[in-house]
Amino acid sequence: KKKARDTLGTSVYFGSYETVKRLLTTPTSPAGPLTHFLAGGLCGIFCWLVVFPIDLVKSVIQKEAMHPHPTHDSIPVVVREILARSGYRGFYRGLGVTLMRAFPIHSLNFLVYEQVLKMIRVDQREGDVGRAGT
Repeated sequence: KKKARDTLGTSVYFGSYETVKRLLTTPTSPAGPLTHFLAGGLCGIFCWLVVFPIDLVKSVIQKEAMHPHPTHDSIPVVVREILARSGYRGFYRGLGVTLMRAFPIHSLNFLVYEQVLKMIRVDQREGDVGRAGT
């Protein structure tokens, strides 16, 4: 169950990052720090929009796992209860706060990742040039 959620989330996360990054660049204007920042923030938002309902159901089940008589013992039971209590909107209760947190966190994650990757590539090229001259 966890693998399905993580696989879906990871697919949306990295897929949307690469898609947004490509949409924000052209062959004459490669991705820079602002592109990495925006694409990272947007991919975090897209990922949470998809994964949030799944994560909510998982959290409800986990919360009751330690109770001697859990009332929510399966995914269908939790889904039916949320639908009955709040409709489809119930699956997204609390999403706003999560999205406000998601944009800056994921923006910085990808900005730092791309900048470190760029530094590593430069170091490797300089090392290759230094070795070629010896």
